[in-house]
Order: sequence, then C-alpha cells, then structure tokens
Amino acid sequence: MPIESVLEFLWAQSWQISFAVIGVGAVCIALRRASAHWRYLLWLVVLVKCLVPPIWSISLFEVPETWRGVGRPPMSATEPSERETTGGAVMTATKPNVDQSRSDAKEVGIFGMATTASHWQGMARALVVLWALASVGYLLWALVKGWRIQRDLTAHRTFPDLELECEFVEMVQALGIRSRPRLCLIRGISQPFVWGVLRGCIYLPERFSREGSSRERKLILCHELAHVLRWDAMLNVLQIIVQAIFIFHPFVWWMNRQIRQEREKSCDEIAIAGLNVSPRTYASTIIERLAAYFEPAAPSSSLAVSGEYKEIEDRVKTILSENRIFRRRPSWLMTISCVILGALWIPAGMSPISNLAKAETERNRATFVDLAPEDGVTLSEVGMDGVPSGVVTMGSVPFRLSDHGLDLGGNEAQGGMVVSPEKPFARLHLLHATLDEAEETSIVARIVVRYADGANLSWPIRYGTHVRKSRFAEFRAVRDAHSSMAWTGTTLASRARNEALRLYRSSWKNPHPDKEVDLVRIENRDNQCRALIVAMTLE
Repeated sequence: MPIESVLEFLWAQSWQISFAVIGVGAVCIALRRASAHWRYLLWLVVLVKCLVPPIWSISLFEVPETWRGVGRPPMSATEPSERETTGGAVMTATKPNVDQSRSDAKEVGIFGMATTASHWQGMARALVVLWALASVGYLLWALVKGWRIQRDLTAHRTFPDLELECEFVEMVQALGIRSRPRLCLIRGISQPFVWGVLRGCIYLPERFSREGSSRERKLILCHELAHVLRWDAMLNVLQIIVQAIFIFHPFVWWMNRQIRQEREKSCDEIAIAGLNVSPRTYASTIIERLAAYFEPAAPSSSLAVSGEYKEIEDRVKTILSENRIFRRRPSWLMTISCVILGALWIPAGMSPISNLAKAETERNRATFVDLAPEDGVTLSEVGMDGVPSGVVTMGSVPFRLSDHGLDLGGNEAQGGMVVSPEKPFARLHLLHATLDEAEETSIVARIVVRYADGANLSWPIRYGTHVRKSRFAEFRAVRDAHSSMAWTGTTLASRARNEALRLYRSSWKNPHPDKEVDLVRIENRDNQCRALIVAMTLE
C-alpha cells in the first residue's frame, strides 16, 4: 500500500473515530439508567467502524483552504495521479505542448509558502515507519504475553470435582443452554476468568468449590458463562487489534475501556435475569465473595468478574439503581436499532468539503487550457521563473501550469489568444498579471465570448480591479470581489530589486451556462501595458 494511502486512511479514520467516540459517549451518558446492552451494542458499532474504511463520503462541513493537502503529499508533475489525468479535460489554445520537466510539484499558498513533494514524502515515510514500529511492537507484545499465559494455563490446569461440575450442569440446564463450555481449575489464581481466542474456557481458582455457598458460586459462574455465550473473548481480541492499529489515538484507548466496563455490566444483567435473583443479592455476592476471598488478580486481557475496585463500585451502583430492568439478552428493539445504525453509519465517512469532495468535484469538472509556447513566452523571459508547474490549486481554483505564458502585447501576433471550448462552461478562471503598470480602472485586456447562435459577450480586464503588475514592492489589493492574489514568490533578480512576484486569479460567471460556445478570445487593449496570461480553466 502506498505511503500516502496509509496516511490518508489513518488520518481519515482518526478524526472520524474521535467524532464517533464523542457522540456515542454522549449518548451512553444519556442512557446511563437504561440497560447496559444498549450501551455495549453502541460501542461495538464504533469498534467495527474503526476497521472499515469509508465506502461513501458525506460532506458535512468546509475547512479553510490552508488546510488543503493534510495527510496527502503533493503530486509530482512528472507522475500525474488519477485525479490529474482523469479529473479534467485539457484544451490547447493552438497546439498542445505541456512542459512537465520539473520533478517537484508544489502546494502553493497565497504567501508563496510552497512545500515540495519530496519533503512531504520524507515526512510521510517517517510517520508511517514510526506508526508501523509502534503498532507491530504492541501486537508482538500482546502475542508474546498471550502465548505465555496460554502455555502456563495449559500446563497447570486440572478439571473440577464432581460436585462443582454438577452445580455447573444444573445452572446451564436452568438457563436452557445446550452446549456448555469447559471448566478448568488453576492453582495460584484468586478469581474466576474466561480465557481464549474465540469463545474461551472458564478458569476457576483451585479452592473455588470450597468457598461461599452454592448460590453464590452459581452467580459467579453465570457471569463467566455469559462471557462465553456472547463470544466476548473474540471481541476482546478484536479490541486489541484496533488498539494496535490506532495505538496513537487516546480516544481508542478510552473506548476500549468503556467497552470492557459495559461488557461486565451486561454480564451482570444476564446473571441476575438468568438466575432470577434480586439485584441486592448479586451485588452482595460480588462484594463479599470477590472483595473478601478473591483478590483482583487474573491474567491481563482476560474476562474476569472482578477488576479494579472503582470499577466494582460502579457496577454495584448500577446494579442497585432504582427501577432497573434486567435482561438476559438485548431486546429486539436494541438489536434492530444498532444493526440499522451500523449498516448506515459504518460504511459512511464524513469528509470536509474543500479538502475532499469539493476539491475532487472541482478537478473533475475543470477544463484546463494549455498555452502554446510558439505563440507566447517562457515565464523566465518575463522574470516569472519561480511559478510552479503541473496541476496546482491557486485561489481555490485548479490550474494546469507549464513554464510558458502568453504576452498579450508587443507585436500583432501576440495581441490575443483564441480558445474553442468543446462544451458549455459556467465559469472562466484566469491566472494572470500585467508586465507594466497602468492607470487605475483602465482596460488592459478584454475577454470576448461568442456563442453558437451568434451572440457575443464581453468582459473587460481592468488594472487595479482584476489585476496588477507582476512585480511589486508594496501590496495593494484589487477591487473585484471575484479576483484575488493567488501566488507570490521571489527570484534572485527580484530580491536584488527588493521586489516580489505575484499572480492573480480572476473569475467570471457565464450568464448562459447551457449555451454552446464557439470561441473565447482574449484581446490586448492597451499597448502601453502588456497583459500576461499564465493559465486558464473553464468550469
């Protein structure tokens, strides 16, 4: 898998997991007096979502343009991506000739802060390597620890006596369970627990049958049996995998803790409802039997009826809360609601409009116009050799740039450009500047649109309104609301003159977006001020 794909998956999943954990956490607080099965099923939906990449995206909000490119290294101009090759049509003003000799495309901000692809790729590689080492290290630690525990349990386990086995069989029959799990006794442990990969086995302390009454032992066994029947051991393994993948994410660690707490409360409910005992009797059993006789010591990652004292206290408070209804299993309403929620939510993904959906849509509908070098000048000839090449977003509009532009001034051959669009367009975007100064609001060029029905439309390009001189020492804004300075940079020559370079993005809305267009012509209107056209995009 490419490095950028790994980073995209981790980035997209991480912030969506954050929203999911916060949302489900708030719902669980609201449902704190409801059945624990509700909360446990909701957390399982979040757990599964952590492992499922979004199949479709839902654009919910827009982020600033300066956030663009987070988690994705910029594209190289010599290796166009699928977005570049299929995202927009390419139209030539005369003959197609796109120079892609520069190997590092750049993401360019309004203040000329450009980051090369090689720099991004170096950072991405370091982050992926760091994540892989931490994730694999955590998995290896969990595997080695689990293997050692399994080895010790297999070597020292024995089978229970006939009396304890009969109690267990009687309890299983009372619950209507056809197949029962294996019971094992282990010397040296102080509390019962379930251990395994899929359903697991129930492990009991060697002295378990000699401590407490038969009723108390059945309650504790019923709790552990609930873990086996619900396949909690398999879900526990799934939690470890999710925690390894998102080892850097604090919300994932907190989510796993909440899942384990709600799992114990669900098993408490099953034991109370299954054996039809009062909540106070069951709570007393936990306090007296486990707190007094069984110290909270069991293998980590096992499913044990007891745990930290704060967790036991929280469970007891939940059990003894007023007007609680205890269920042996989730109700049909709970199950169907969570299944529907999972089916709609798990494969969906939230996406920032400008970072993902909006950017892709803009590129998909863009028609890039390449400027032919024989009818123009190289940008270095007019002192603009710092402009990047390739498909670059400037001023929120994607442009396809080469190192050539059109100087609409000087001799008659350079006095204009003609484009024949292949389809109607809604907007015309120019990336341009002037090579000379002019009077404010004077017309330096004109855009003429000729429709197939013979009608004409004209847009003036005014100095100070849409565009200004490419070299500048003092910033002055343009007046048009649909024009803005889209790129700035410097060269050795400009720095020697204490100047900077700039390009403007100007946009015009076509009042007849459905009408077929024969041609678009840009004419120079001021022989004393030369207009420089660097790129054009039709949308």
